[in-house]
Amino acid sequence: MFNFDFQKTGIFKATRISSGLAISAISLFKIVFLIVSICFVLLFIFGSLGTGPSNEYNFLLGFGLVFFGISIVCFLIVSFVKNKLFYPDVPEMTPVVNLAEFLSIDTARALDSTIRFSKRKNIFPIGATAFLYFLLKENPKLNFILLRLLLDIKSLEHKLEENLPVQKVQDAFSRGIYSLKFEQAIKDALEISQAKKHKYIEPGDMFLALAKNEPVVGAFLLDADLRPDDVRNSVLWWEEGEEIKKQKKRFWDYDNLSRKGSIGRSWSSSYTITLDEYSIDYNQLVLSEGMQTVIGYEKEIEQVERILSSPEVNNVLLVGEPGVGIENIIKAVAIKSNKGQSYLAVNKEQ
Repeated sequence: MFNFDFQKTGIFKATRISSGLAISAISLFKIVFLIVSICFVLLFIFGSLGTGPSNEYNFLLGFGLVFFGISIVCFLIVSFVKNKLFYPDVPEMTPVVNLAEFLSIDTARALDSTIRFSKRKNIFPIGATAFLYFLLKENPKLNFILLRLLLDIKSLEHKLEENLPVQKVQDAFSRGIYSLKFEQAIKDALEISQAKKHKYIEPGDMFLALAKNEPVVGAFLLDADLRPDDVRNSVLWWEEGEEIKKQKKRFWDYDNLSRKGSIGRSWSSSYTITLDEYSIDYNQLVLSEGMQTVIGYEKEIEQVERILSSPEVNNVLLVGEPGVGIENIIKAVAIKSNKGQSYLAVNKEQ
């Protein structure tokens, strides 16, 4: 059963409020009042410098503080709307849950634009092509993923625009509001987001699901000699970069502290002068590089870890052409070993 009622969700209200006149005006006033307050304070400073200590220009400072206070109030209102409405609680997964409750604010904005377009053109059911088109339009950050894949963004948007439905359906609700490909894309996006442990269906999750269910994108990737795994790894790489930016602000987290390594661990290892001369210590190498996350190669990394943890045969030989990812696999194992996230026989080993 596909239960998807976008208009009955809190995120739908958030999209309408965020695009409404009130929030736009408050956001504008926040900037305007801040600039005005700075101007009044500067006038007060220059006036005081010219005449010396005097009460003649105190009213300028007073006006500056008043406008600054109004700017702070506007900032708090916008912040409250974003934190309270843009990130609503998601329900528990049940067979009859409304799947639209799991959409993030950025994904919901793209869907809202799609619905507005379909209503304006009287095109039903709403398809995956139109949703993907507006998802790229509303989320410029996704363009960075396409550029990473060396894809022509304008060409893809042009092909999607050419494949937008033009036939008008008079009896919309008898045919269904959403197409079967759209429904399958939502289900796939939810599975992808849950596999990544995302709270909401983010634009990257929705893009992967739509690319999987949209033939136009499949043909476009085939022409560019790309596989679905290439798109998936690019999305993971982009999301990892966004997550790292957020984590760096929380320097006290264990994951951030573990990237710095520790002194005692190096002291506990014996001296290996000959081995150090003719080999590379990847534990120290990944520490010096900040233990950047390796994207992809999950199966290969698991195989290497399992062999290294074996009590009998624990030697691994990786063979392959340059550029196939051998060094990335070794670095990934070294990172997991440093963080203590691998097998017990591998963790913290030199």
